[in-house]
Amino acid sequence: MEINEDTVVYAVWKPKVPTEYKIRHILVDIHGSGIREVIDSKWQKSYVGNTIDANALDSEYYVDGMYFKVDDYSQSMVLEEQNKDKTKNILTFYYTYAGLRYTIKYKDINSGVEILPSVTHPTKLSTVTVGMTEIPGWEYQGYSINDDKLASMKRHATVNVTTDGVVVTFWYE
Repeated sequence: MEINEDTVVYAVWKPKVPTEYKIRHILVDIHGSGIREVIDSKWQKSYVGNTIDANALDSEYYVDGMYFKVDDYSQSMVLEEQNKDKTKNILTFYYTYAGLRYTIKYKDINSGVEILPSVTHPTKLSTVTVGMTEIPGWEYQGYSINDDKLASMKRHATVNVTTDGVVVTFWYE
């Protein structure tokens, strides 16, 4: 407010209290449970009363061949008096997968041995289209066309969803 007359203002200065804080980046599953830290969080030092501002790594973050997106976070925190477990001095950013890693395999239908080396593609897309590859001397045992309709044969491509991504296997004979 505006001060229109001479005024004496008294201030009490408190000594700054050093404390530690941590900024964590956690990958969570679809249920919100933490899976792992995206990067290794380290304790840093500052003073009680300081405001710690930290943006998430990016709107999308890439590590170990995977893309992550920020799902939930707070923009800042004010450091409080340090307690024994320091839980009040942790700013956490939560990430979910922004895309998946797609691995394509080409295997012999009888022995399961790989015919060609696996190919892995990281992608931000939620869906991808994967097609079989013509391999000289091998016949793909997938789908056939009967009466102008796509009919499943005895063997076909298999799709496995893992924690590392999606594995599509094309079977040949």
